[in-house]
Amino acid sequence: MRTRPVLTRRGPTGRGPSRLAHSLTALAAGGLLVTTLSGCGSDLAPTMHPGSAAVVGDESISFSSVDDLSKDACGIYSAISGGPGTKAMVRGQVLSMEISRSKAEQYADEFGINPNPYVRVQQQQLDQTLDKTELSDSEKQTARDFVEPGIYAEAVRIAVGRGDLPVATSGKDLQAARDKGAPVVDEWTKKLDVETDPRFPVQEAQGFKLDPASLSVAVSDQAVSATDAKAVQSNLASMPASQKCE
Repeated sequence: MRTRPVLTRRGPTGRGPSRLAHSLTALAAGGLLVTTLSGCGSDLAPTMHPGSAAVVGDESISFSSVDDLSKDACGIYSAISGGPGTKAMVRGQVLSMEISRSKAEQYADEFGINPNPYVRVQQQQLDQTLDKTELSDSEKQTARDFVEPGIYAEAVRIAVGRGDLPVATSGKDLQAARDKGAPVVDEWTKKLDVETDPRFPVQEAQGFKLDPASLSVAVSDQAVSATDAKAVQSNLASMPASQKCE
């Protein structure tokens, strides 16, 4: 079984006063964060795969790597998403994007797809947006790390949709290629087994939530609501500081 850390750490993260531009919000909180854990999914008992947050096909995604990135990303979550968040939401989103990346990478390996040109295109667009902010260099790097797995997954879909056509750079062409390639990639990746540690929130259509039945200890309604994007605004004030991104 392959084991791959989520991302290489690049030092501590500071805090900055400004929010990212709307284009980054759309990138991070929209298309890239809305990934699906489709496939033959199941809860992953920690005793079966020690140290794994998830297993996708033959690849293990390490618990510690997801946790480390989540801690940094929590500090800039409001800038990325445009609103407050909880630690559970961030951890679920980090894991969700990494699962999406793993699926796309296994598809690319199977069919010889080179997504790198479209990784670079999206990275350039992201850097242009980050350069317009007042975030510190370390915060900008955290933002890059946070969305990088989703950028890769989208790049595979775009590359499949473009086929042998020249590399596209316009938003219209990229979106058209993505819309064409996504069903192809997503259909193939449905066959990959996806097992997730029950301590992580699972992605659902309307947000993230923990499955209380999968945990060995009882989970309060408030703890579950900490993973639900719709409940965050109304419940944030009453949540313990330990659950919040601050």
